Amino acid sequence: MTEPYFDLRDDLGEVSASMDVTAPDYLLFDKDGNGTLPRGNIITISAKYKQGKSFLCAIMCASVLGCEKFYRTNLAPNVVYYLDTEQDVTDSQMLLRRVHRLMGWDERTNTQRFRVFNLRDKSVDERKVILDCIFADEALFKPSLVIIDGIADINHNFNDLTESEDTIAHLMRLSKENNSAIVCVLHENKGKDDDNPQGFLGTLLMKKSSDLFKVTKSGEGKDVTFTIEHRLSRHRTINPLRFGLMVDEQDKDKVTPCVASADVMTDAEERAEQKRVRLFGMMQKAFKASGKDILTYTELSTIIMNQNGKKIRTANTYVSEALAFGLLVNELDGRYKLA
Repeated sequence: MTEPYFDLRDDLGEVSASMDVTAPDYLLFDKDGNGTLPRGNIITISAKYKQGKSFLCAIMCASVLGCEKFYRTNLAPNVVYYLDTEQDVTDSQMLLRRVHRLMGWDERTNTQRFRVFNLRDKSVDERKVILDCIFADEALFKPSLVIIDGIADINHNFNDLTESEDTIAHLMRLSKENNSAIVCVLHENKGKDDDNPQGFLGTLLMKKSSDLFKVTKSGEGKDVTFTIEHRLSRHRTINPLRFGLMVDEQDKDKVTPCVASADVMTDAEERAEQKRVRLFGMMQKAFKASGKDILTYTELSTIIMNQNGKKIRTANTYVSEALAFGLLVNELDGRYKLA
């Protein structure tokens, strides 16, 4: 085996204090403006069997694409790919159509922004090749989000430490090189009191993922609800979210996630939340363009004015509203930073 070669000037991964490193772009935000699904990172979803993982995947796909029923996104238009290694093609198509319904799209017309790949009948090696092709094929749009529902099936043996390390290292490299968020979905251990993801693969994913989500189910039939819990994050966790299921009376196979009644916002709250998310994206974009962590009021307003084609008075209003929403922190010397 050829030993890896490193150019001592470039390849050791040393971090410099002078490097221009910016915070990751988050694909989703909760109602308080907390972000998750950072691009350039891997994320894990875990759950017991039949607890709603695929419904959560549909919610994440639709939310990143622009559906605002559950979460918010400010980086649209995004492209999302969903790789299904577990379910048959009928179930994969049901998820595809479920996302289309959440988006208000025609259920029977494909779109380049959301594509579903069923890999159940592929070999492990074929699945790995297809995953690489999704990022390498110039005919495909670069995805903002890739969900691998059944990450264990990318491994020959998810209890093999070396293979699991190689798989995760490859996923981290793909996410970083393509500035994509890669969500890995896998089952938890079968024990009632053991909610850790399965195998060495699951253990390593917990260590390497930027975020870990868990979904649990309660109730049955019309009373069923699911709870999305943001268990771990390298930054801030987002608020838990409850959702239920809406069944089409004319077609029982049309099952669509819906926000649980306790989490439904009023029209006024909805408008305020939309403004909050829009302002947060505006502030985040301005600070990123400046390359600074702290800006004066004038500097921030001027950047916002230039980026959005507005008059300075309107830009000043945006800054004031961002302060009112708690999106900015006013330092004692009159300068501002993101909260």
